[in-house]
Amino acid sequence: MKNLIVTFIEGFSIILTGLILWCIIRFPQYLVYIFPTFLLLIIILHFIETPFAEMLILIVSILTAGLIIVLHPDKFDKIVVGIECFLFISGYTMLQNLNYKINSRVTFWVEQKENLEKLIGSLKAKDAELRKEIYNTTIQIKNYRAVEEIISNLSSITELAKLQLYVEGILKKLFANTVVKVYLETLPQEDSMDYTIIEYVRTKKKYLYIQDISLSSIKKELTIVPYRSVICCPLETKTQEYYLGYLILYSEQPIDEDVYRLVSLLGYYISVSLTNIKLFEQTKELAITDSLTGLFVQKYFKTLLEEEVKIAKYYGRDLSIAMFDIDNFKTINDTYGHNVGDEVLVKFSDVLRSRLRETDIIARYGGDEFIILLPNTPLKQAEKICEEIRNMVEKDIVVVPKQTIAKSLKGQPRVRFQISCGVADYKGKQDIYEIIDIVDRLLYVAKNSGKNKVVVG
Repeated sequence: MKNLIVTFIEGFSIILTGLILWCIIRFPQYLVYIFPTFLLLIIILHFIETPFAEMLILIVSILTAGLIIVLHPDKFDKIVVGIECFLFISGYTMLQNLNYKINSRVTFWVEQKENLEKLIGSLKAKDAELRKEIYNTTIQIKNYRAVEEIISNLSSITELAKLQLYVEGILKKLFANTVVKVYLETLPQEDSMDYTIIEYVRTKKKYLYIQDISLSSIKKELTIVPYRSVICCPLETKTQEYYLGYLILYSEQPIDEDVYRLVSLLGYYISVSLTNIKLFEQTKELAITDSLTGLFVQKYFKTLLEEEVKIAKYYGRDLSIAMFDIDNFKTINDTYGHNVGDEVLVKFSDVLRSRLRETDIIARYGGDEFIILLPNTPLKQAEKICEEIRNMVEKDIVVVPKQTIAKSLKGQPRVRFQISCGVADYKGKQDIYEIIDIVDRLLYVAKNSGKNKVVVG
């Protein structure tokens, strides 16, 4: 619509110019009005931006004026016409100069606007980048605060099952968009995806972190894995002789490096916690078991005896107790050395384990003395069991391994030994010290009445 109006005005101006020129040529005495009229017309055309029409009117008007001056020099004042012509040209020149300055300023402001838009765009991009960095930093701070809390909690866990549950829960919470697998001192089935990952890590002895399996150099080895990204973090001991377990994360989307670093950090502290649990269990086991035979020690046995006495008293059940001593044990040590004596102690421990029930309690009471507790066992049955043990020992032979034999001994000693035993039952009133004292005196009777026998009291 705008172009149509401009075209109309431009055409009208040209027609009007022609009409004015015809009038001037027809009536030369009005030549003095040509320049003011055309200047007004040019100004109008200038504002609707029609430079061709402006230039045409300017040239035609000057040529026409010049032609009339030559043909009719006596019909108008030449000075007035000259001044008007000069003013006409000057006005047009000023108009063009003004137009040039306006265009220059417009161009300048357009350039400034473009520069500002570019600057605004750049600032927006930087703002978005800073927001993203702030967000990532916030997430990192949140994660590392969580890690601090996790480390604190890990230090208080002393059981493997509790550690397994805690680690699984915390990893699923931290990495909600991933599939988390935790193996602590266990391995998955050999035909499983997890086993393939763990076997690769165990063989290569390194961490596994792949953002996109399809682009990985080992994609042929991981064809069983249906996920895009995977992390496998082995839990190492301090000496790195073997792995305590594995943390595995799978994801349909690429796993960020920050996640990998966080998993590695958690893996280190989980390894420390797992090592501490193992040490705690070993320490606990050493505190209640004898290091040579693996049987309970005297102190822990008394604790168990106290509990069994309470149960027997409350439910009215039978409870028998027996104490054994290896006959002439000092002679064995003096003849073959203490290493062979240790082999005899271990052998007798194995005999006790093989004959007694899982519910029976066996302990090394001290030196070559052993004590057993037989819940739900009447005295007659206890006597029979002890006789069977005595017969088994009497028929057995201890073949001492070469590495435990002193150089002064030739060949491999084949040692036979015998035992003495005292057996009693709980009468319903004694405390644990009275019970132990009774079987100890019965054992003394067996030792002093020929040895290799069971005495019942």
